[in-house]
Amino acid sequence: FLLEGQRVLSVSPQGLEPQGLDFANLYQSGYFMVRGDLDGEYALENFREWDRGFDFYAPQTFEGKDGRRILIGWMGMPDRDYVNHTVSRGWQHCMTIPRELTLKDGRILQNPVRELEDWRREERADAWKPGSQVQAGMCSDLMIESMDQDSFKFCIDDDLVINYDKDKKIFSMEFLPDSPISGGRTFRGVALDHFESLRILLDTSALELYINEGQEVFSTRIYPDFSEMGADGHWVTFLEGSGKMTLWKLEETK
Repeated sequence: FLLEGQRVLSVSPQGLEPQGLDFANLYQSGYFMVRGDLDGEYALENFREWDRGFDFYAPQTFEGKDGRRILIGWMGMPDRDYVNHTVSRGWQHCMTIPRELTLKDGRILQNPVRELEDWRREERADAWKPGSQVQAGMCSDLMIESMDQDSFKFCIDDDLVINYDKDKKIFSMEFLPDSPISGGRTFRGVALDHFESLRILLDTSALELYINEGQEVFSTRIYPDFSEMGADGHWVTFLEGSGKMTLWKLEETK
């Protein structure tokens, strides 16, 4: 497809061997920048993964009437060694939130389509520090910004740790050992030179992280037992670092 005049080849290869933090999933999805013409002389440059999380595969794109390039991925992974607890409820997978694609400095940024902002309700803005805790709604949109670009760590639903280590320059998501909400998912990470912002989309059993305005994205399924938690939404607990956050509940527009 074409993105702002640049040819892009999106592919889902199978069998790439893990290289450090890269290619951690059994099957990958990513893109090449295409230099030249596929019908003639061309070169493929800089393969990048679309998504660094556990549950993303076989994305498709289309062009909207306004010219935006929109991507939607399957929020699942074939032949994986973890499970989805929705099977017992009669269904299996879902799709990601549609993402707008833009170009910046030779790479593609992904961000939720702007229409999602029309679903925001009950805005809450506050500072966060170690020990801070906030209850997000069952469906929520949370923006986190670091005041000093320092390391930080927080936990979602007591079992999923989101961490940025400034010294190691690694951003990661990690389910705690034997986590009841992971379905067998463990650890995913990416090398990240600096941190600016993190947008978190939480649905009942789906989580998407958009780092530095879509520079990197992580998607995963998550299965908290809300009745056991005594809550009608997800809990976010801050463990290290400080910053500011803005939280919205997401509700269908009438």
